[in-house]
Order: sequence, then C-alpha cells, then structure tokens
Amino acid sequence: MPKHVAIIGAGCSGLVAIKCCLEAELEPECFESSADVGGLWRFTEEVKDVRGCVMESTVINTSKEMMSFSDFPAPRDFPNFMHHSKVLEYFQRYADRFDLLKFIKFNHEVISVTQHPSQDRARQKDSCSMGKDTAEEADGPITESRDERDTPRTWKLTVTDSLTKLTSDHYFDFVLICTGHHAEPNVPYFPGQGIFEGKIIHSRDFRKASDVTGSRHLVVGIGNSGCDIAVELSRRGQVFLSSRRGTWLMQRLQHRGLPADVSFMSRLVFSTALSLPYWLLDYLAAWSLNKQIDHKLYGLCPQHGPFATHPTVNDELPNRIAAGQVIIKPNIDSFTSNGVRFDDGSTEDDLNSVILATGYRVCFPFLDRSVLKVKGNHLDLYMHMFPPGLCPPSLAVIGCVQPTGALAPISEMQCRLAVKVFKGEVALPNQKAMLLEIESKRRSMAKRYVKSQRHTFQVDYIPYMDELARLIGCLPRWGRLLLSDPRLALTCVFGPCTAYQYRLYGPNSWPGAREAILHQMERVRWPFNPRHGDQQQETDVNVIILSLLLLSLACCLLFVFVP
Repeated sequence: MPKHVAIIGAGCSGLVAIKCCLEAELEPECFESSADVGGLWRFTEEVKDVRGCVMESTVINTSKEMMSFSDFPAPRDFPNFMHHSKVLEYFQRYADRFDLLKFIKFNHEVISVTQHPSQDRARQKDSCSMGKDTAEEADGPITESRDERDTPRTWKLTVTDSLTKLTSDHYFDFVLICTGHHAEPNVPYFPGQGIFEGKIIHSRDFRKASDVTGSRHLVVGIGNSGCDIAVELSRRGQVFLSSRRGTWLMQRLQHRGLPADVSFMSRLVFSTALSLPYWLLDYLAAWSLNKQIDHKLYGLCPQHGPFATHPTVNDELPNRIAAGQVIIKPNIDSFTSNGVRFDDGSTEDDLNSVILATGYRVCFPFLDRSVLKVKGNHLDLYMHMFPPGLCPPSLAVIGCVQPTGALAPISEMQCRLAVKVFKGEVALPNQKAMLLEIESKRRSMAKRYVKSQRHTFQVDYIPYMDELARLIGCLPRWGRLLLSDPRLALTCVFGPCTAYQYRLYGPNSWPGAREAILHQMERVRWPFNPRHGDQQQETDVNVIILSLLLLSLACCLLFVFVP
C-alpha cells in the first residue's frame, strides 16, 4: 500500500515536492494556508503574519535558466529576470503541466505537527544510533483509518480550514516542510525606539512606496530587500540607507549584457575558483566589483571580502546614490522623537518612516520542538534537510538554505533525495555521524562568513547540488559523456550549470535534458532580440578565456607553493 506524505506549503518547494512524491509512487497531500500556489511569489496587498510576500515591483535576482526546474525550462519568450508576476506564472504553468493542483488543499493551515505515539516510542530504541540499516519500523500495518487508535502512521497533523473554521487531524507516514524562511521578521530594538513618532515597519510588510507617507525615509539594512526598498522610496523623496558593515554590490548583468549567473555559474569557473587561495579569490572578486563602482567612494565598502557574505544584487542603487536620492549612513545609535542619531554622531531629523530590512528568524511554529529546535537561526539538519534524531528518517525540511544561486532547483534536488530516503533507497549515516557533519559544516561556515543570523545555512550552489546528486545517483558521468557526446560535455563544463544536467542520468532522467542544455543560451538571448535569438551561439568566449587564465594561475601557484 502506498505511503502517505504530508507537504506543508504550496510555494515553489511544495509544488516540486508533490511532483517528486508522485515520481516515487508516494501519495502526497499538500496543505496551503492561502488560496493559491506561489508562496512568497504570490503578491497580495494584504499583510498577514503567517506569510511573507514580495514587493509590487520585485524582480527576481536569478535568471530564468538558472532558476528553472530540471525538466521544465522557462519559456524562451519570458524575460531573463522575471517580474514576480512572471515567476508566479512559471510556477502555475509547472503545476498545470504536471497536474499538481488536485493534491493541494487550499485555505488549510497546519496548526501542529507531532509524532504518533508508536513512532515516539520507536525513537527511544537503541537501534536508532546504529544507522538506517538497523533501524526498526513502527509497529502495526498501515491502514486507511484516520482514527489515532488504529493508525500507526508516524505523524499527526492538526489542520484548520480557514473558510469553515473547522479543525481536523490527519495522519501520515512522512512529512515535507516547504514553508521557507521568510515569515517571521527579525525586529531589532534600538535605544529610544519607543518615542519615535513616525512609522516603523518591517520590510516583510512593505508592498509599495505608497505604504508610507512623507518624503524622508530611513531604511535599515543593506541586503537585497533593503536596497530594493531604498530605490523604490527614492523615487518619491529622500532616503537614508543605514548599514552596520556596508556591502559588496553585484549587478544582474555582466559580460556583453548577459545575466551574471549564466556567465559565471559554470563548472569550470567554480572549480577554478575553488583551486585558488581564498585571499586571492577575495582580492580578484573585490577588484572586479570595484571596476563597476568604487565601493569606498560610494560609502559601501565593507571590511570583509565579497565571499564572506551573501551577495547583494541591485542595478539601480549606484545611480540613486550618485543622484543624491539615497544617502548611505552608518548603524543607528538611537532614536529621537522625530529622527535618528547614528554611530558616527550625525543625525537625521524629520523622518516620516523607518523600514527595518533586517532579515528573518527561521521558525516552524507548528512543529514539535522535540523534533527540531531553532536557536539563533541555527538548524541541526543533516544536509540542511534531515533532523538527525529521527530514526528511520520520516521528515525533511525543504528549501531552508541560502544559496549563492537559485533556490528552486535546490528545493527540487532536496525533494528528489528526500523521497528516496523515505523509501529506503538511500541510507543516511547514524545519528552521531550526522551530528558531527552538521557541526563540521557549522564551523566551516563560521570561518568563512561574517557572523550574522543570515549566515547560518549558506550553501554554494554547484557543490551542494552535486553533493545531493551523488546521493540520488543523478550526477552526470563526465568520462562517459565526454566520449559519447563531447559537444554536450563541453557545454555542461563551460556553460551555465543549469539543473537540466541532473536529468541526463539516473532515476527519473528526462529525455529532453540534452536539448534543454544545448539550447539554453538560445533561450537566454531570445527575449533581447526575438528576430535573431533563435540563431545558435556559442558559450560566452570571454568567460572561457577567463576560466582558462584562472586555471593557469591556480596551476602556477600550486607549482610554486606546494612542495
């Protein structure tokens, strides 16, 4: 009898979770608190405590080819950097293409997720410390009864229908949590904040410039949301942008106007970069970014290098700073009744509003704390997915990572792994080994990144995708590919590392993966000039030359410094 999987959330992670369950012959049931799919990308004027939402003007920072799911390329006429309405349309098309909507219960909010008593007892058995192979199953046969006395399924979900206000219990073998990490605002407190007479809101609740009145505004935080809000408000008045550390500013477009992630998110570039000493890599990145704008001149230059923080992407901010419409300020020292005093002693008075773009706290309010505790945004999750205390593994968190790249393909790869683990086709290490791996990655992250709640679940896109792919069995077989299809192999290595590469081989491979890879640059170029976009063009030569130069430099350094 098929196992039942509860999926919480119908954003991009929830949709791909449904599809992966169907591919694995599991029975999914998705609970979505709102009335439609899309999650964060479904824009609404209404502000709700339980969900985040993009701004009215939000444009995604990753290009369409890099964010596409592995067997569903975005249409070639879609812009490379999509407005949120286009992102939502892509997810809706995905749901329609694979007939996913019938598995979703809309307007159903999950109130609690707890373990079934039989499974709770099983967790106490000593065998759980011995690894997947020796783990014991929960007692009793699987039945269709929804009565707790007769249902040995692992998880009990309490769900409220927001339309009828009725609450009901549901029982499942497995759970996939796909709620993301943009719901609970991180709201700092500054001295004197309570006496400020203007409006203070968090960026989660900001939709458009008309949400605030007046002509003088302060934005706190210089991440992606903070910069977007500062640019938006600067069209209506004076904006002050406060930052503790500054930031390295990246632009969406790079060589010859092509998307930056298409140009540089390649296997050759990434492997070459990893072979360089970290200090040299940081130096080269800072030099490249300073060629675009002098970060020190613009008041943006931080003390840390570009690879010590999550990238901030904004094309318009330098122009707004140059026009005087956005003024960079240091961290807040304290509030006054009508303004703010900064750490450098300067003040700004007559402020109408303060927008706190200060990030989010990871939380799963519905999940039993005995399953997963969150402290300072640190999550004890093996592979950023699996709580190590569950044996056998029956719950996974999907999409709770901060990648240097697109999130949607990562969520898809996580789901592909999760269903194989649930079915017993992939064995996880024992609990002790998982905890050691979690701690090792935590130390590595702390060593590389600036200390911040933002940098507790960072992943590098290509290495993390490859790590998941090895476990799934869908990593491209490079030797065989080079001999059998050299054109495809070279495109995979020199071109953008799109998710289609992980459908060439292994379980649930896709016959269209080869063509999707070979024609990905055609789809990139098409929106710029449809009359000529269908002409096949080679991968960006400048990127290949740069990669070879970096590889040569790395070889020279290894020859000089390695005995």
